Amino acid sequence: MIKKIFRKLAKYIFFKRECLLLEAPLKHSRKITAEGIELRSAREDPDFLPKVKEYFPGKYNLFKKRLDQNLYCFAIYFDRGKLGAFTWYATEDYYEPMYRYTFKLAPHQIYQFDGYVAPEFRKGMLAPRLMFYYAHNYFFCKGYTHTIVSVDKSNARNLKFHSFWRFRETGEKIVTYFIFKRPFTHSETYSERYLKLR
Repeated sequence: MIKKIFRKLAKYIFFKRECLLLEAPLKHSRKITAEGIELRSAREDPDFLPKVKEYFPGKYNLFKKRLDQNLYCFAIYFDRGKLGAFTWYATEDYYEPMYRYTFKLAPHQIYQFDGYVAPEFRKGMLAPRLMFYYAHNYFFCKGYTHTIVSVDKSNARNLKFHSFWRFRETGEKIVTYFIFKRPFTHSETYSERYLKLR
């Protein structure tokens, strides 16, 4: 019990996180469909914010603000309209409040962030595959050629997932020191390899 309290206190005082910047080319993928599942673009869906208020009320104000900021969200509805998964994208430089860091984008790039799948829909890879398919085709048709994402280097499952989608390491990582929960962030280059290439 004392050790647990000490670990929490130590993490509150000082915590380091390293996120790798990964990149993948966009291309027109074969269509993926699933019975009883519907994908929608939040910017074109008048039901999105009401559904957020119903299923994720704590995120309503944040998501409304993001849509007002011209960010893109793609959502999956299960079981006759239950909002169960979403992912967000930026097409311009994106400031991440958690790290107090701005991700710089080239004109041909999009940045993916804040993906979520509700626990009851996490079995298998269907929901993430559907969101990737929909979003990648959507932006590919708008002339974008690459997507980037930042992934915690200690998250082996997430790294494996992005390797499956043929992401590659850029050789740049975002390093954040949290001191009393206040972030201090900078970027670094690195030479190690964390993804298992396919």
